[in-house]
Amino acid sequence: MASSKHFTPSEFACPHCGVSLARQKLVTALEALRLMVGHPIRIVSGYRCPVHNERVGGAKDSMHMYGAAVDVPRGTCSVHQAERAGFVGIGTKNSLPVHLDVRDGRATRWTY
Repeated sequence: MASSKHFTPSEFACPHCGVSLARQKLVTALEALRLMVGHPIRIVSGYRCPVHNERVGGAKDSMHMYGAAVDVPRGTCSVHQAERAGFVGIGTKNSLPVHLDVRDGRATRWTY
């Protein structure tokens, strides 16, 4: 896992296989977001191996399987804060981000 001041490898670990994977770009964006919001950020879901991703109904090509995404509790931040921190893929529920990723390519937004 990429190095981080505020996040540990166990926070990104897959519940199925225990592997912990997080791209440096993801960790950098999380650190920037934590600085913006001024409090710790809980990671609900980090890396997912293909088996676990399928079990939880994740997207077929989920960014979680590449160590490029996290899910956070609703209300952790605003969409604007997530964008400023460097997140490219943002999934929202009730207009608040719950999925944040650093995918390559253009910005993507969706609602649950």
